[in-house]
Amino acid sequence: MTGDGPGGGRVYAALTLMGVLTVLAQIVFLRRGIANFSGNELGIALGLFAWLLWVSLGGLLSRRLFPGLARPDLALYAALFLLVFLFPLTAILMDAVRPLLGVPVGQVVGLAFMAGSYLVILSPFCLVDGADFTFGAAAAGEEKAPLAFAAESAGAAVGGVFFFFVGVPHLQGYRLAWFLGLAITAAMAWIAGKHRPIRAISLLAAAAFLSLFVLDVDLKSLDDLRWGQFSVLAKRESPLGSMVWTEGSKGGQVLFYDGSPILSYPDLRSSEEAVHPGLLTHTDPKTVLLVSSRATGILGQVLAHPVARVDLVIMDRAVLEMEREFVPETAGSLADDRVRTLPGDARRHLRRTDDLTYDVVILDLPDPGTLQTSRLYTRGFFQEAARSLKPGGVLSFSVGEPANYVAPAQGKYLACLDGALAPFFPHRTWYPLSRYVVIAARDPIPPLTADLVDRVAGERLLDLRFLRSEYLDADLSADRMEAVERGLAAAAGTAPNTDLRPEAVRHRLRLWAGRTGYAGLLSLPERAGWRYAFLLGLAVLVLAAFAVGAAGGPGPGGAALLVMGGFSGIGAETVLLYLYQVSYGYLYSRIALLLSFYMAGMAFGAVLCPRADRPSRPAWLWSGFFLANAILLASGSAGRLPEPIGLVLFLLLVIVAGLLTGITFAAGSARLQTSGWRRVGGAAYGLDLAGAAAGVIICGLALPLMAGLFAPILYSLLLAASLGGGMALRERGR
Repeated sequence: MTGDGPGGGRVYAALTLMGVLTVLAQIVFLRRGIANFSGNELGIALGLFAWLLWVSLGGLLSRRLFPGLARPDLALYAALFLLVFLFPLTAILMDAVRPLLGVPVGQVVGLAFMAGSYLVILSPFCLVDGADFTFGAAAAGEEKAPLAFAAESAGAAVGGVFFFFVGVPHLQGYRLAWFLGLAITAAMAWIAGKHRPIRAISLLAAAAFLSLFVLDVDLKSLDDLRWGQFSVLAKRESPLGSMVWTEGSKGGQVLFYDGSPILSYPDLRSSEEAVHPGLLTHTDPKTVLLVSSRATGILGQVLAHPVARVDLVIMDRAVLEMEREFVPETAGSLADDRVRTLPGDARRHLRRTDDLTYDVVILDLPDPGTLQTSRLYTRGFFQEAARSLKPGGVLSFSVGEPANYVAPAQGKYLACLDGALAPFFPHRTWYPLSRYVVIAARDPIPPLTADLVDRVAGERLLDLRFLRSEYLDADLSADRMEAVERGLAAAAGTAPNTDLRPEAVRHRLRLWAGRTGYAGLLSLPERAGWRYAFLLGLAVLVLAAFAVGAAGGPGPGGAALLVMGGFSGIGAETVLLYLYQVSYGYLYSRIALLLSFYMAGMAFGAVLCPRADRPSRPAWLWSGFFLANAILLASGSAGRLPEPIGLVLFLLLVIVAGLLTGITFAAGSARLQTSGWRRVGGAAYGLDLAGAAAGVIICGLALPLMAGLFAPILYSLLLAASLGGGMALRERGR
């Protein structure tokens, strides 16, 4: 690797470092987005859209603004150097956006807030990132744009693997930014070669980052700003999520997980209502499955009953470790001989559980406002739970915030969950306590009434403070019970919540959006005529793709191929991330690995360099890929596989998607090269990412919300096939 000028090996080294830096930045920003924007995976789509939009504009604008740089390699080095400093500054803004805009701690934010935050915060970093690739491609040589793309993608793959194995376990907080700054600026001192000013600045910057890393500067003042009235007692990053244990100004403790409060201590009323309704309506609860995001408050309530065994299934073991540390009462409950703690996925546990195992199954989870929680409120989950229940068994959970009047949006939210329960639990009743509590069973069970609660609590010597007749007479009045029944009846026909169509996520988000007077996209599926408008728009896009493929010359055809490749690649990547979350619930910990495999596929695909005179080939390859995914989804086999095997399957799928993205980029840029385009690297990069930005909005946001996770696969299949058909027709006519 020699040479300091344009086309030298140092250029490819800088592009590889750029890939390492940008993928780590993308992962960090998306994970911080999940943590700061209430754990909603749809924020991934919005974050990717903002990222791709600005990077695309950076590539296209820099191509116009700097058309004749004498030394693009020096511009590449300068932009990379700037990215190193923009990385921690952008991360700081991601953490500070809520307090700066006055959004209270723990409040769920809407899609508009997420989109606006991402668009503003990511713009400086991503514009420079897009320009950096333009400079790198120009320095490598216009005919070598695919090799520049491969170098960046290879660096991104390395960065993703580094984050998975090193970043998460060892470089928490801002230590990753300081370490990365140190490594890249030190490498820049070598890459700069004979350019002494760049070398001197790089060494000074490396010394500064080394100081920050050694001193472990973690910006405590930013915590004070971010958490407001809460004092931060401890912060932990586990492979599955971000945890912050806080203490309020009045003494209560709250555990925030990915930005959402999952535990308040003490909170006796919510603990009683989460646990006792299901246990009190069962005549003799001996074996209990408790699926929860916490143990504090609720486990002790379960143990107050005459139970023989409690299986506590909790996704993240690190939560239990924090609870043991800060709540002695919880440590005692977890040490009880009747308790078996089972960290991991509840659905995986149920699949390995024998039939007729439990008397009562209790879900104590956040509302299904994310794909990770929604997968525990779907028909698939309720079927597995019903299989595990003994005759007379009971399932119970609570959602929402009740009122004396059930608004239509609230009714549809409850109805989509009720519809998911209905095939397996014919006997169901919703009770308006401080949250809507449902008690479901296959066999008739007594209704939850004040008399029943007082009688059974007395027999079992339970000391209940809130779940007693003084409160229940008002909470379960005839008017409130009838309001719930009317709300469910008015929402009859609402689509049930399923794995591939997570209706509960949309309805939950719509409830939050409705509080600000804006429901927007979230209400479209319920408006008359939206399906016809959607089908018409789909037909127009498909026909337009066919027309461009059939009529376009090398320039337009190459541009169309690049846009299609970006659209298909990011659409596939986003949907596969969603499907992995729905199938296994481990996306937070696996996202770096999945992204790195996608980038590795892109690097390999970009150097395959298919024949430029057969542009229809990449489109047909994409068609086959999406057809295979459609068959896989239709079979429903992915979610049934054990998680290690499922992870391998998804890694294979994302690496194939990356491979096709790289092949399409090489083919499209070759077409632009033969048509006489200047600055082919920047143009190809910008067009590819512009298509990717459109793919994120259509396949990562609009279609999953409106029509489920199967729709983006079919949509992408139609577009790729129509473009391939048009190009094949043109090839035959030549």
